[in-house]
Amino acid sequence: MTHGDPPKKKLRRAVRMHGLKWGMTRVLGATLMTLLVAGAVSLEGQHVWQEWDQHNHPPPGVRVDVGGYHLHVNCIGTGETTVVLEGGAGEWSIHWMPVMARLAAHTRVCAYDRGGYGWSDPGPRPRSAMRLAEELSMALHELREDGPLVLVAHAEGFAIASHFARRHPDRVTSLVLVDAIPPPLAPLREQAGKRLLARLEYSLPWAHFGTGHLTGPPARLTRPPQADTWRRQTAYPGFYETYVAEFTRLLERTATPDLSPALPRVVVFSQTPETRDPAPEMTAAVYNEVWNTRQRDYVYGMPERAFAVPGGSHLPLEQPDAVVRAVVMALGDGA
Repeated sequence: MTHGDPPKKKLRRAVRMHGLKWGMTRVLGATLMTLLVAGAVSLEGQHVWQEWDQHNHPPPGVRVDVGGYHLHVNCIGTGETTVVLEGGAGEWSIHWMPVMARLAAHTRVCAYDRGGYGWSDPGPRPRSAMRLAEELSMALHELREDGPLVLVAHAEGFAIASHFARRHPDRVTSLVLVDAIPPPLAPLREQAGKRLLARLEYSLPWAHFGTGHLTGPPARLTRPPQADTWRRQTAYPGFYETYVAEFTRLLERTATPDLSPALPRVVVFSQTPETRDPAPEMTAAVYNEVWNTRQRDYVYGMPERAFAVPGGSHLPLEQPDAVVRAVVMALGDGA
């Protein structure tokens, strides 16, 4: 064998000399080494991406220590009563920005990122409504937001808000429900969400290698106006892990909210939700009838405190004025 032989010719001669098994071992070893190097590069790239995103997309609010990890909370406006905005599954503070901008003219308003979303650190398991409500309570305490509160909950966020209100009845003056999921429809909502959960669970191992930056966010997630920031935040494994960990638990709590009838509340909801939540077990007409009837049940025979909004699959983004109208009414409860 001469030094001028091409690599393929050298390999063939080496195989003839040492046997096919030796050749296969060398090829497999080289392949494994290549994969390991590629994986290490991907993991390092994930770290670089995250640092770049943190530098170019800084949090609009502050990060608060809630026991060894941090939640991002964004508060604007002034007022004696603070409005706290609680998002649904997979949502964080940027989904509330159209509502926040309008509410700040009336009072103080805070939106935050639950642990694992947005600019918040991943939180400890289990991600139950009880755990999430306590994290919110600690964050508000650290920020000295100790005055009266109006809680505004979108979709699955109802589970967290209801638990918070039950634990702090002296602080919560009113509750605003935005497209809250009625208990009879929670199982259908879970069934509709299982496809997304399956995709997230399948994609989670690959997300550690940065594939989320290439494939983009999973389908069925609601895009806020800050689409570039949102797209980057959903690319990291923490988002996948958080959504999978909390979705079913929040729906279980939604099915048994255990709210005091004495707590004032205002309800705003989409009049035709079947376009967002397909329900194979019942017709769209039946689904809408159950949805509309049970939404009004939340206000205990006070129809003037329930607002049906035509259309809209995500009211905080698409109908912020309707949400603000409901919150302004709720602010009057504590006046």
